[in-house]
Amino acid sequence: PLWETCLQVLVLVHTAGMVATALFSGFGGGGYAALLDLQTVEVLQGEVWRLVTYAYVDAPSIWFAISMLIIFFGVGQGVEEYVGRGMVLALYAAMILIPSLVLTAITAVLGSNFILAGCLPLMFGFFVAFCTLYPGVVMSFFFFQISMKMAAWILLGINSLIYISANFIGGLYDLWLCSAIAFFGLKFIGVQGGFGRFTEWMESKRLERDARRQKLKVLRKQERERSIDEILDKISKQGIGSLTPGERETLERARTDLMKRDGGK
Repeated sequence: PLWETCLQVLVLVHTAGMVATALFSGFGGGGYAALLDLQTVEVLQGEVWRLVTYAYVDAPSIWFAISMLIIFFGVGQGVEEYVGRGMVLALYAAMILIPSLVLTAITAVLGSNFILAGCLPLMFGFFVAFCTLYPGVVMSFFFFQISMKMAAWILLGINSLIYISANFIGGLYDLWLCSAIAFFGLKFIGVQGGFGRFTEWMESKRLERDARRQKLKVLRKQERERSIDEILDKISKQGIGSLTPGERETLERARTDLMKRDGGK
């Protein structure tokens, strides 16, 4: 198939958004981008769809093409194979919504209007996720080698300088928030040792909860078995006609469960 992971599908979706943006702009539909990009002042006035749709408004560029190719043919598969589809989708949703919500909150407090469009910081976030998963992997560039961890920091610094030089503060916020979400999101689930003792504490609490649930299941099973034994003893002494409606229901439920177990063998 053309794609194997959900992240590759998302790359195709964003590519379709870029094509739509180019076509609408080229044929006099420039209002398309103005209607969908993030304008935090407009969000506060009720246009809440902008919190999400801004990520699908990209102008054609060589950087967009390079980013999509890197995610599609390398980074996407490496991330999804490690953390699973659910985590990829959770990161994707977080890296779209959290930056737009943070910028909108800043507008609500300070009054500054932020305009944001495109998915490049989002895709860079997945690159950071890949570097978090494989920090020691070494890439060769001509006559020198560089680790993925160092590559992430260098590219983050270069992109930050680009946004600062363009006075694009909204893009700078988006870049750093997406990078932080990707990094801390993976650390939270224990990647590369997680947060050390904090991760160990979280894991111990999870194991305790699982143990309590398992113990509760065993106790409930023992209670049901004890109840059935009492009902059967009552039938042997007083006959089935002595059973109350509740006891009949319990006995019927036990019979149904037994039939299901036997049928599943």
